[in-house]
Amino acid sequence: MSIGKRFFYFLIGSGMGILMVIFLFGDRDIQCNYWPNDRVLDDLRRQQLKLAPAAKSFHQEQALPDSVWTWALERGDVDFAASKPRKKPCKIYVIDLKAPDPPLRLTVESCDSVATVQEVKRQRPEGP
Repeated sequence: MSIGKRFFYFLIGSGMGILMVIFLFGDRDIQCNYWPNDRVLDDLRRQQLKLAPAAKSFHQEQALPDSVWTWALERGDVDFAASKPRKKPCKIYVIDLKAPDPPLRLTVESCDSVATVQEVKRQRPEGP
């Protein structure tokens, strides 16, 4: 069998395999979050987000846009040293958000289906 025929059969087999994979797995919403920070933020995004009274008052006083909460759950950095991920019944996560000026630090309580922003603080600027 010549190299051309082998390459032709290879392409047909590969094409059929690709079509089969697309048919079987095409419409699934599969996400791979390998890092702990990404897993926590993804878990919080999937829950209903509520604001505690302290967070609501901070939100109103500082005139923050509503998009700051979704931005925090997409781009924030979880501070695992300050968080309590094994606390029962609800986990406590501290999320640092560097985007607004000055940066924010959110304390989020993660229960089964509800994530509640308990506290929001402005962080001190880093540097000398």
